[in-house]
Amino acid sequence: MEKETFLDVKWATLWRLFAFGILIVVFYLTRDVLGALFAGMVVSLGLEPLINFLHERRIPRLLGTITVFLSFLLIFGLTFYFIMPVFLEEAGNFLDEFNQLLTLLFGFRISEFNFVNLTSGFDKIVSTLKSNHVSVGGISSAVKNGALFILAFIVTFRFMLEKDGIEKFLRAILPDAYENSILRIFHRFKIKIRRWLMAQLALSLMVGLLIGIGLWLLGVKYPLILGFLAALFEVVPIIGPVFVGAIAFLVAIPESMTLGLYVILLFVLANQLESHVLAPLIIGRTMSVNPIIVIVALVGGAEVAGFLGVVLAVPIAVIIQEIFFYLAEQKSQRTPLGF
Repeated sequence: MEKETFLDVKWATLWRLFAFGILIVVFYLTRDVLGALFAGMVVSLGLEPLINFLHERRIPRLLGTITVFLSFLLIFGLTFYFIMPVFLEEAGNFLDEFNQLLTLLFGFRISEFNFVNLTSGFDKIVSTLKSNHVSVGGISSAVKNGALFILAFIVTFRFMLEKDGIEKFLRAILPDAYENSILRIFHRFKIKIRRWLMAQLALSLMVGLLIGIGLWLLGVKYPLILGFLAALFEVVPIIGPVFVGAIAFLVAIPESMTLGLYVILLFVLANQLESHVLAPLIIGRTMSVNPIIVIVALVGGAEVAGFLGVVLAVPIAVIIQEIFFYLAEQKSQRTPLGF
């Protein structure tokens, strides 16, 4: 009897391992769809406070959701119409001049892209695509990316239509044995990622405006592009500001070494202001994310899944961190005092 029990346990373990392996393969093959689903969940978590605010003012949830979406579309539309042409033209000139500087100083170039053509109308866009020999694979990739974007949009909209929509979705799909544990982890993740998103957005906007206006007042070329890069790389702790500061310095030194030193001084002052004033005011009241975790997550996400990996890197790192915190707390509660 003991021998049969041993064999039963052994085969049951093998079947579990086999099922787990199949699950991993399925997750890998559908990683893009799961990424779009997760992106929709994260965006809905970030926008849900706005919907709840409108709902508390007796605005129906559907109307509030549509209002928020239309407001963001209007903002992006106006930005694209008024700022994007200037931005793309400046980006093209910046990349061309920066390539010349890199070739002169270090002997290499960044891949060129004709930004100006994107602002010259549909005909020129088509001719540009033809000149680059667009393949069927490239079209398929564009269709796939578009479908994933639409999926993420639909998921975001659907979760925002109902209060605590993600929690209800998780309750519907989770087994009873794991429901409470996973929902507790999700609740902690929701609080942290929502506050981190809001804090990071505020910091990026403030730093980008500060750097852009400062470079414009100093007379440095391409303040719009450099301010945008400062806002974008604010997400990367420590390394981001240094990287953008080095680019701004390289742009400024052809004018004069004095201007280059002023640029370094501007970035040092901006970094001190961000570290000692802005970050304590904004992130000090939130649940911060370890900078090392952010850097490792961004690099790993870019390596594994490209742009989508970068977008989802921090949320995934945060939820993994919360899982480990939860497991550690559960273990400490099971451990008797004195051991």
